[in-house]
Amino acid sequence: MDLSKDPEQIRGLFSCIAPVYDQMNRLFSWGLDGSWRRRVVDLLELAGHEEVLDICCGTGELTFALAKRLNKGGSVVGIDFTREMLVRAKEKARRNNYQKICSFRLADALNLPFANGSFDVVTNAFGVRNLSDPKTGLQEMYRVLRPKGKFACLELSQPENRWFLGLYRRYFAGLLPLIGYVILKQRGPYDYLPASVWNFQNKAGFSALIGQCGFQNVQVHSLWGGTVAIFLAGKPGSG
Repeated sequence: MDLSKDPEQIRGLFSCIAPVYDQMNRLFSWGLDGSWRRRVVDLLELAGHEEVLDICCGTGELTFALAKRLNKGGSVVGIDFTREMLVRAKEKARRNNYQKICSFRLADALNLPFANGSFDVVTNAFGVRNLSDPKTGLQEMYRVLRPKGKFACLELSQPENRWFLGLYRRYFAGLLPLIGYVILKQRGPYDYLPASVWNFQNKAGFSALIGQCGFQNVQVHSLWGGTVAIFLAGKPGSG
């Protein structure tokens, strides 16, 4: 499996799965992915007036979970570099009347089109692992975050329990690609997913990388036996 993380290959992969992305997430997470996103929002403890940036927003599921906690003074911008994902995000925003709070832009997480210190909160769900350069992505998120701003990242991970890890590997690397092939009629997208998790940093390594990019008070919240983790951190500020 090619894990070079070539941007064009990653864009092509997500363009391919965009029509079934939400359904596959529900299926493979046993319907829990929505609760994971809500947990991210809970941990952020939003006041309601924040300006939020959701990186690699996909079809907007975390973007909308954030929007539900914002009032008229708040807003959330979702960015993704896959046009097909954004088409679906914008349609869901229109259908659910989120246009006044949510907006979406085609943009690259490694070169964000925003000035320094533009947002109170920066979030990401299942995206950093797919970046060709995760450190540059984190540095960009830090750059556009205001002093004392909050950062949250929801990401797939590997469980620490050895027995559960073996069981998880059999499901994630065996059954998941097979189901993906049956639905998409092609190999690749759901072979890439488990391979990308096995080759990504563990929780301690990713936490250290977050800290290297300037963030402080890095916290890790493990979910579902450690197969999913929420990373929280803050940007230091004066006053």
